[in-house]
Amino acid sequence: MTNPYGNPGYGPPPQQQQRPPQPQVVRVPRDGSGMAALRVITYILTSLASLLFIVLVVYGYLQLRNIGAALDGLGGGLPSFAPR
Repeated sequence: MTNPYGNPGYGPPPQQQQRPPQPQVVRVPRDGSGMAALRVITYILTSLASLLFIVLVVYGYLQLRNIGAALDGLGGGLPSFAPR
């Protein structure tokens, strides 16, 4: 007598052992010298832009402080929102 699977055993036919998939090695082409030069130029320009931003913030702070000192000399000054 056969079972619904069509074999004389008591269950489904045994599965063949499958090998786990082997990892494939992906080779990425190296960047050319043009890309390396572009990367260096980008790094330098980004660094200069960051330094320029810091210098401008410090310069703006010093100018605002000088304006406040000049207005204090006139008897006015920048309005203070601190509680009295």
